Amino acid sequence: MLNIIVFKLIIIIAVVIFMMACDKDEIVSPEEEQPVVTPTVTTAEIIDITETTAIGGGEITDDGGAEITARGTVWSTSVNPIIHDTRTIDGTGVGTFISYITGLQPDTIHYARAYATNSRGTGYGEQVSFRTAGWDHETGTVTDIDGNEYQTVKIGNQWWMAENLRVTRYRNGDAIPTGLSITAWENTTSGAYAIYPHDDVDGINSDGEMVDAYGKLYNWYAVDDDHGLCPVGWHVPSDEEWKELEMHLGMSQQDTESTVRRGTDEGGKLKSTRTLPVAHPRWRSPNEGATNESGFSGLPGGVRYASGYYHLIGSYGAFWSSTESSTSNAWPRYLSYVSSIVIRYNIDKQIGRSVRCLRDE
Repeated sequence: MLNIIVFKLIIIIAVVIFMMACDKDEIVSPEEEQPVVTPTVTTAEIIDITETTAIGGGEITDDGGAEITARGTVWSTSVNPIIHDTRTIDGTGVGTFISYITGLQPDTIHYARAYATNSRGTGYGEQVSFRTAGWDHETGTVTDIDGNEYQTVKIGNQWWMAENLRVTRYRNGDAIPTGLSITAWENTTSGAYAIYPHDDVDGINSDGEMVDAYGKLYNWYAVDDDHGLCPVGWHVPSDEEWKELEMHLGMSQQDTESTVRRGTDEGGKLKSTRTLPVAHPRWRSPNEGATNESGFSGLPGGVRYASGYYHLIGSYGAFWSSTESSTSNAWPRYLSYVSSIVIRYNIDKQIGRSVRCLRDE
């Protein structure tokens, strides 16, 4: 019995010695395998820029240890675009590629990065920025008390914000109330703002993204507050100042005095042309008659009704004037995705709408 045990021990020791003597290069443990990482990418210069198109691309210099399954260029009007923004898909594999970028917003700064995806994830090249060609308009910027910068545009003799207001404080520094419940929103007669729920909008993942895209929704009491909603030197336009804009775009004076269906194509001249597959902000299709000829770049920020509920994001842009029509109503303007007219209607001051500021004369 002892001899059998000794024999087995000798066999085991011999096997261990044999394995230790083997060439270690022939035995690769999982720890010694090269890990897969995201690809290394460089971004090409953006060239041949027009009002709505450009050419970009990039080069994949390292696949990260796995097959490149997608590559192209991502872009947005916000910094650091990712593949969930608008992108091209330009083949697979390493090497150089060209991206044909379409659906850009005229006269706007865009940000772009080349990307490549493998089994580990997506790698991005360095960010580049470029401005698309635009109309022959004077443009500028204005900054609110929170430090938000807005593009501005001169239309006729007026200077307008070309973005929806997103300020959180009045001009004197006082905070504008927000976060009101349905009941509180319905009953307040003080200034307040709301943020359209991002959960209701496909492709937007946070309140911050919603505000960046569509701005905030203010009730009329915030518009009318003596502390000032707009930046210094700017104000919420009156009903008469809206009419001046509409007549500059071709609406008759008689039509400006009407309500609901007014003019012909003035609304199309005010609307942004952004629709799917362009990233937010964008209109639903068909975005009837949209040309953005004015440079106003009207956006469909939707509303928060007096009842406290939200509706119409992507379908309607609703903008306050500072002019009341009664103790409970005021005069806003509406742009619609199914029409090229400008709607004027007197309605509840409690409703949350977008705001565009106008520069003081």
